[in-house]
Amino acid sequence: MTILGEAFRRAPLAARVLGLAGVIPFAVCSASLAGLDFWPEDRTWHALLAYGAVILSFLGAVHWGCAIAPGSDNETRLWSALGLSVVPALGAWCLLVFTPPPAAALALLMLAFGGQFAADRAHAYLLPGWYLNLRRILTILVIAALGVAFAFSPITGIGR
Repeated sequence: MTILGEAFRRAPLAARVLGLAGVIPFAVCSASLAGLDFWPEDRTWHALLAYGAVILSFLGAVHWGCAIAPGSDNETRLWSALGLSVVPALGAWCLLVFTPPPAAALALLMLAFGGQFAADRAHAYLLPGWYLNLRRILTILVIAALGVAFAFSPITGIGR
């Protein structure tokens, strides 16, 4: 784990292992689109976008959980944290309902994951100290996997 750095090792083992496990579907779908052919291409696109939407919703829910924790009753902070918890789920839902072309959907997901990390940083006071270090690494891995898929999207001409 030295590649991931000291800050990563400060996160609890369960969070590190399960967080990295959560990157596996992104990596598998991207590898399949890049030519390893685990599934048919249309199924892989659907799996990647659906999983991205689910994880984006999950990351938003972290803010809801922190906002309702004991001692988090500051009204201004509640509106901010609860608002941030709902936006990713609504954005993910829109992505699934309006189903833009794969390249556009991937670009939106990459922006959304980067934006969610920025929101996490802005609300670090709600989160455990180790969380941002873990999220930074996981966000980089997820955006990299989505970037590989983007490179093999129909718009680039690299795909199958």
